Amino acid sequence: TNICYSLDLSYKVSNNVELFLHSDYLKIDGKTDYTKEDTSFTLIPAELGFRYLLGKKKFKAYFGAGGGFYSYKDEHPGLETLNESQIGFFGEGGIRYLFSGSLFIDLKLKYILLKSKTEDENGDTIDLGGLAYMVGIGFSF
Repeated sequence: TNICYSLDLSYKVSNNVELFLHSDYLKIDGKTDYTKEDTSFTLIPAELGFRYLLGKKKFKAYFGAGGGFYSYKDEHPGLETLNESQIGFFGEGGIRYLFSGSLFIDLKLKYILLKSKTEDENGDTIDLGGLAYMVGIGFSF
């Protein structure tokens, strides 16, 4: 399991709708499957979307969708470093528990659609997206 650092800024458009800007920093260091060489992968997205919130009490469920600009870097010693950017899309759903005041806990599931084509003769597609689950602490002001 790898830790992803996130920042989520939102603006309340109406009582139940938020416009948000979201970014992450994810870095994974590991070894290649066959040769066991060191490898490093870094992903930094910039996402823009809308969220619809349900509920008016301490628990607020929500769902949202949007698009993003995803920058990623794949480094293998002895091989060319891949440094690319792609446009992708996402959908999310979650629940917030509001404490007294402006503090809340956020539990979220997010599915990201992000594919990249390789530059070799096969033109294979690499799926960089997928399902992510997140837990966070937020502050509203």
